[in-house]
Amino acid sequence: MPTINFHGEDIEYLDQGQGPALVLIPGLGGQLAFWRGIAPKLSASFRVLSLDHPMTATGRNAIQSMADLVLMLLDHVNIPSCSIVGQSMGGPVVQQLALSHPNRIDRIVFGSTWAGPDDYFRRAFGLRLEILSNLGIEGYAKAQILSTFSAEDIADNPERAREWEERTISSSDPAVLAHRMRAILTHDAKNQIPDINHPCLVISVEGDQVVPPHMSRRLAELLPNSELKELSGGGHFKAMLDPLGYLAALEPFLKS
Repeated sequence: MPTINFHGEDIEYLDQGQGPALVLIPGLGGQLAFWRGIAPKLSASFRVLSLDHPMTATGRNAIQSMADLVLMLLDHVNIPSCSIVGQSMGGPVVQQLALSHPNRIDRIVFGSTWAGPDDYFRRAFGLRLEILSNLGIEGYAKAQILSTFSAEDIADNPERAREWEERTISSSDPAVLAHRMRAILTHDAKNQIPDINHPCLVISVEGDQVVPPHMSRRLAELLPNSELKELSGGGHFKAMLDPLGYLAALEPFLKS
């Protein structure tokens, strides 16, 4: 897999398919592997790009650093503009890009993401930070599965849940995760989001415990040119756990 150097760190990225450019930005864990169920199918119609989040993106400017990396990748592969999908923490990254470089983005999909925190969100991520601090990355990974996978999927596909838990343990730096969660908690773009005029699709998922549907609805209300799709089943990781169901919502918008 090719790499791009970002502040001394070699970041792997995916560049697959031909057609209009489409960038997929993952969430908190920052792994392009999240998209492995939908990227190959999308590459039949699009030039699909995705990348891991940089481990050097820490502190209050983590989201800006992630946005800078996406712009660097677009320049690196000579793409003037693209459609873009932001999952969870990828949503704030896309918001930053749309506000600072609107001409680089064509259409936007916000998947299970938010405009700004509320009390539920602060409690949930405050607890995740406590678990990471007190139980380490192993305890954090076990708890994360319970909030990001649906209960049905864990019951029916225990090996997949175990695989993702092990991937989280092996690929995560606890200090970097903590920095990213603090950046998430300070991100609040509610006043700026009405300035995003791109065509937008906001996807929420029934049973999402990380970003409950009410937060996606609020985001859709703030966007002046958006549609909202509320999907059933799959939880926060719907795109990974039910790629065909996710694609059924995604592709008509991207191709319209």
